[in-house]
Amino acid sequence: NEQGIPTLPLDGSSIKDRHAANLRFDYGAYKRMAALKVAFYTRILKSGFNVWACDADTAWMQHPAPFVNEYPMQYADMLTTTDCIDVEGDTRGGCWHVDHNTGLVYMRARPAVLEFTAAWQKKVETSRDVMVRDQAALNLLMRENFKAKAWDAPPDAEGGKQVRPIYLAWNNKIKIARLPLRYFANGHTAFVQRLYAKPGHPPPFALHMTYQYGDSSRFPYGKRQRMREARVWWVDPPAYFNEGRY
Repeated sequence: NEQGIPTLPLDGSSIKDRHAANLRFDYGAYKRMAALKVAFYTRILKSGFNVWACDADTAWMQHPAPFVNEYPMQYADMLTTTDCIDVEGDTRGGCWHVDHNTGLVYMRARPAVLEFTAAWQKKVETSRDVMVRDQAALNLLMRENFKAKAWDAPPDAEGGKQVRPIYLAWNNKIKIARLPLRYFANGHTAFVQRLYAKPGHPPPFALHMTYQYGDSSRFPYGKRQRMREARVWWVDPPAYFNEGRY
C-alpha cells in the first residue's frame, strides 16, 4: 500500500448487500463474513505465513514470539484464548471447560492447520443454524472426539519445563494449546480484576476487549474509552482533547 505495508486485497462483495448497519444484526451477512474471514486465513497460511488472527478490539502490548516459541509451544499447531476469568485456574490447567474465543487465535502454516481451516470454513457455510459462525464452528470442530488427551512433547534439548500443556483436538488431528490468561488479557482480567496494575506483574502481550457492553452508536464507545483510560489507544487527534464541551 501507500505506506509500504504488505497487504492482500479481500473481496467483500458477499456482504455488500445487508439489512442492518451493524453487520452483527444481519445474521445471514454475518455468517457470510465469518466464512470469508476463515477463507482469508487459509489464503495467508497457504502462502507459508503463520497467522495471528485477532479482532479489531485487540491491543498489542509487546511481541508475542517469546511465548509461542517457548518449549513446548513451538509444537502446537494452534493456540487460542478463552473468556475464562479464573486466572489461577487457567494457570493450573488452561480453563479447558471454557469455549475457545476466536477473537485471538494463532495458527501455524502446517498441513494439519490448512485441513482444519478448510473444514472450519465448510462448517460455517453449511450449518443451517445462523448462529454457527466462526467461533461456534471452531468450538464444534475442536470438540469432535476430544478426550482431554495431552500430547507428549519431545524432551527439551536445554532441559526446559513445559510452560503449558498441549492437547489433541479435532479427532486427534490438531495439537492445540491455550494462550495463558496472565499474558493474553481479556476485558475482565484487565479492567475488573486489574491484574496488570498489581505490583510486579509483567504487562500482557495482548489485550482483547471482551466483557464490554454498550459499545454501539447508541452508547458511548465503551471499548475505545477503556483503552484510552488504559493508555493503549493512541490515535486520537489533538482536537479530541482541545475542542468541544466537557
